[in-house]
Amino acid sequence: MKKFGIRTTGLEFIFETTVSNYIKSVTNKLEQEFTFLEIGSAGCVSMKSFYEIIKENINHDNWSVRGLDLCEGWSLDWNQINSFEGLKIFKEEECSKDGDNHSILNLTDKPREWIDETFEEKSIDICFIDGCHGSKCVYKDFKVVESKIKNNGIVMFHDSGMEEMGTDWQDCCKEYINVRKGIYDAGLLNPNENKNWEPLADVVGSRVHGLDGNGLFITRKR
Repeated sequence: MKKFGIRTTGLEFIFETTVSNYIKSVTNKLEQEFTFLEIGSAGCVSMKSFYEIIKENINHDNWSVRGLDLCEGWSLDWNQINSFEGLKIFKEEECSKDGDNHSILNLTDKPREWIDETFEEKSIDICFIDGCHGSKCVYKDFKVVESKIKNNGIVMFHDSGMEEMGTDWQDCCKEYINVRKGIYDAGLLNPNENKNWEPLADVVGSRVHGLDGNGLFITRKR
């Protein structure tokens, strides 16, 4: 089983089937560009596994996995990142490591501005939001990618379970984990509030079973 990032124990099957099933659903669109964006890549453990899943399931070469983190992100682990093959690392638009062009990590001090400037409308297939877990950042991260997601595209929010709300201080937003409020404020928990999106899954984290995994909320653009 593939390994993903911090507090993802128990979500491995959900991640793999969500991505692989989506790819299968668009295979009739011959060689349509496929783009996966991860907000909050840290040591790129999840990014590496998403890269592998896509590579194993897609039937053309027109695809990319784009990771995103802050230049001085607290969880960046360069020893971990440099141990992976196939990752092309960019820092402030300067290539610092050659690798497979399908996978690129972008580091910037203005991540939302970078998203807005980099991606066209309806150009992203799947976005995994796993940056700051404060409610304001979660809301802002979703709003900046909302128009960039293709019709029927998917957004996944990590650390969304009730059990982890109020744990682990998020210094950026000056509050503890509050992902669920960010999702609620975006109108995603109630399918009648934001009619452009429909919830697909609200997964409880494995911490309720004595492990360390947090929850996952998945929504699809109509």
